[in-house]
Amino acid sequence: MLVKVIQFVLVALCFVIPLVGNLIVDSNTVFKNENRTAFAYPTEYVKSYWDDLQKALNDRLLGRESTQVITSNYLSQIMTQTTNFLYQDAFSFPGNAVGWYFLGDRGDKHYQKHVFKLDKKDQFYEDNLLFVRQLETITPNTYVIVGPDKASIYPEYMNQHIGYPGKYRHFNATKEALLKENIKLVDNQEAIVAAKDKTYKTSLYLANDTHWNSKGALVAFNNTMKTVLGDKYYPIEYTFSWAKNPIGDLNKSSFISEFKEILDLAENNIKEESDCTSKDMESGKEVTKTRKFATYDMFQCNIDRLSCDVETIYNPKGKSDLKVVLISDSYGISYEPYVVDYFKNTMWCSAYASHDKVLKYIKEYQPDIILYLRIERFI
Repeated sequence: MLVKVIQFVLVALCFVIPLVGNLIVDSNTVFKNENRTAFAYPTEYVKSYWDDLQKALNDRLLGRESTQVITSNYLSQIMTQTTNFLYQDAFSFPGNAVGWYFLGDRGDKHYQKHVFKLDKKDQFYEDNLLFVRQLETITPNTYVIVGPDKASIYPEYMNQHIGYPGKYRHFNATKEALLKENIKLVDNQEAIVAAKDKTYKTSLYLANDTHWNSKGALVAFNNTMKTVLGDKYYPIEYTFSWAKNPIGDLNKSSFISEFKEILDLAENNIKEESDCTSKDMESGKEVTKTRKFATYDMFQCNIDRLSCDVETIYNPKGKSDLKVVLISDSYGISYEPYVVDYFKNTMWCSAYASHDKVLKYIKEYQPDIILYLRIERFI
C-alpha cells in the first residue's frame, strides 16, 4: 500500500510541478542566452520539433534557474573525450551556423531574468551601481560602457524555430534602471548591429568565442568616443585583414574552426608605431619599448593580466592630452588598444580587482575621464 501511495505521489508531481510552474512563471520571462520567452513554442515543424517542444514546456517548470543546454547533432557527433571541450558550456545550431557558438548556462548561473523589471536582489547590479557612484566622486565624466552579448548582435544564428530571437534583451531592464539613476551609459548594441557585414562574409564577433573581435571593438570605441568627446573626437583610420579564428573560449579544439563559413578574425593593418612607457602601479616596474598601434603589446610589465591589476601607459603619439582610465573585463582585450592609441595617458584597471584597490589608484591618477567597460550580462 505504501509503495502504491509513493508511486501515485511521484506520478502526480510530474503533472503538478509543470502546472504550478505554468501558473506562477510569467510568460514574458526571457531566457537570456536563448533570447526567447518562457512560453515560446516551436513556430514550424522541423526535424528537432519535439526537442524544441519539450524545451519550451520545460521552461515552465517551477523554480527553473538553469537547464542542460541541448546541442546540435553535429556537436554531439564530433565531440569526444579527447577534444578538451565541454559542450555543455556552449550551444550551436546546424545549417549555415555550423561552427557558431553561444554561451551556455554554465557561464551564467542566473539563466532566467525578466525583461520588464529588475530584481533588486541582483548583486551584479547593486555592486556595479555602488562602484560607479564611487567613481563619479573622482570625476563626473564617468561612463558605463556596454559590451553587448553576442546573442543580442547575431540572433539570426540562434534557433529560429522557437521563440523570437533578437526580439527580447534581458539587459533592457538593467539599462532602464541605470538611466533612471542618471548614470552616463554608452550602449553599443545599435552601433554594432548597424556596422554588421550584410553579406555575412565577415563578423564583428568571434564565432567560437564569447567576445567581439578587433573590428567589433573598434566600432564600440568609436561609438563611445562620439558620446564622450563629441565634435572633438577625430578618429584614427584602421583597416583589417580577415581570417578564421582558430581557437575560441567556447571551443578549445582548433579543428572545429575549419567548418565555419564566416571570417571572424580581424587583423589590423595599421603601420603606426610608438615608443610607449608602461608602469605596473603596484610593483613600480616600468618598461619602455616600441609598440605597434592597435595591438595588445601595451601590457609590457607583466606576462599576462593575472599578474597585474593596475597599469599606466604613456603613448607620446596619442592624439588627446586628456587622462583616461579604462576599467575592463575580458572585453577590454580588443578594446584597450584603441584607447591607448588615442590618448597619451591611459590607466588600465582590472574589473576583477577589488574596488578599494582600483579606487585608490584612480584617485592618485586624477583622470579626466573614466570608462567602465563590462559585458552586458555582468552589469
